[in-house]
Amino acid sequence: MQWSHMDWPALRALREHFLDPKGRDYWSSRSLLENYDLSFGERISWKWAAVLSELQARGWAPRPEWRVVDWGCGTGRALRAYFSVFNTAPYQLLDRSSLAVSYADSKIRETYPKAERATSGPYLLVLSHVLNEQNNETENELLKWVSQSEAVIWVEPGTREHSAKLVAIREKLRPQFSIVAPCPHQSACAIPRTPKAWCHNFAPVPPTVFHDSRWGNFSKELGIDLRSLPVSFLVLQKAPWTAAQPNRVLGRPKRLKGSYRTVLCRAEGVETQTLRAKEARRQGLGKNPLFFKVLK
Repeated sequence: MQWSHMDWPALRALREHFLDPKGRDYWSSRSLLENYDLSFGERISWKWAAVLSELQARGWAPRPEWRVVDWGCGTGRALRAYFSVFNTAPYQLLDRSSLAVSYADSKIRETYPKAERATSGPYLLVLSHVLNEQNNETENELLKWVSQSEAVIWVEPGTREHSAKLVAIREKLRPQFSIVAPCPHQSACAIPRTPKAWCHNFAPVPPTVFHDSRWGNFSKELGIDLRSLPVSFLVLQKAPWTAAQPNRVLGRPKRLKGSYRTVLCRAEGVETQTLRAKEARRQGLGKNPLFFKVLK
């Protein structure tokens, strides 16, 4: 599949479905899966690269005995991103579309031919952009998979709505799991008590994208701002975990005259802090895009 053969009307219809899901199997053809994988799927892989990079920076790694379950796998972008950072492991693909499972499996085997499928044993659960498609029944099924896992890496769009849903799930699961990321603490989340804040950051976009006519066409055809890639995420594990960082910047700092205003998440709650421009630059807050910056 080449960019020159991209089916823009099909991708527009697919995006409309994602914005207003109807609970149906929308993977109608392998061609649609290929179109998605080259475009939207690639953008999702940038989010996963950033999340996985943070986990490495925090010193987190999966246990060697874990298999990996990709629930709602779509084209398998999340699992491929995971395998590109951590060692390949036995894996299981789950999706209501058998066509999607077949496509995802073929892409994984193409890139990681030694990876094998498995359906038993302790597992790490990988979840990517699944929240907006769940009803009460499927969400309960999803949370069963979460509860029975040893660890979860969950990535969603960085909207206020998706953030609120992830925070609610965090609070529900906190008695069972340790919070690995993004939180700098294990306490109850203060964001629901802070009206203007939500838990999101911005993943870096590869600089080459802005000089690539293919992505320029993608932006024009679908009305998507390539500069902004907001993400909300949650990483949990059953084993104890001690948060090492005291404060986390939410969103992007707002640049003011001679200073930056930041919204910080910390164990004591969510608060606004203003830093002089020189100090902000010293801490790296002037860089754009900002992703997962943690302040001391």
